Amino acid sequence: VNEALTHSWREGKHSTGQFLEDYAYYIRGLIDLYESDSSADNIRWLEFAGALADNAIGLFLGGDNQFYLRPADQTDLIMRPRDEHDGALPSPGSFMILNLLKLNRLTGKEEYRTTAEKALKAISGTIERIPNGMASALFAVDFHLNDKIEIVIVGDGDLRPAMLGTLYKQFLPNRVIAQSDTGREELPLFEGRAVANGEVKAYVCRNSVCNVPAETVEAFAEQLKQL
Repeated sequence: VNEALTHSWREGKHSTGQFLEDYAYYIRGLIDLYESDSSADNIRWLEFAGALADNAIGLFLGGDNQFYLRPADQTDLIMRPRDEHDGALPSPGSFMILNLLKLNRLTGKEEYRTTAEKALKAISGTIERIPNGMASALFAVDFHLNDKIEIVIVGDGDLRPAMLGTLYKQFLPNRVIAQSDTGREELPLFEGRAVANGEVKAYVCRNSVCNVPAETVEAFAEQLKQL
């Protein structure tokens, strides 16, 4: 991802400059798409999200570990804007922090976690003073401090859609989902979980400690209830 994200486009003309909100909201959508896409090449959404996140860190993260709305080299501004508060739209900086925490769980890349931790510490005073205006930041705090739920479903057999249907009925706010036809993707969540011959297995994990893989919808549903 070497080209800039365009903020707006109309009749063949696009705006100049880059905005944190475009990266933050787009990355969130890509993560959601990766978790919900059952196609064989769904990993492309996660890879794209990671590439955009790497760019966003370079463009918008300041030396004070806070996310700014515009890049440091933006020449048409007298000051570099920053806004941690939620308004009509959620705070892009807080969205980015939660994005990085989720990407860390999905990819295992430690830079995402350490960057998010430093960014949360940088705005912790603001969160304490005006929590009512920092809902998006508090979602990130909640994800960071509480147990991490990892749901991994591998295999392309007939059971997989039924397992996904069961999963989507559960409200699990601090979870990440990874699914694969084979379990052979080079991601930590799929390590040692390759399947073949139409078998389907679901792993329900808390802080990377997993139950015995569920091989029926009933067993999977029971493990989800225990969360």
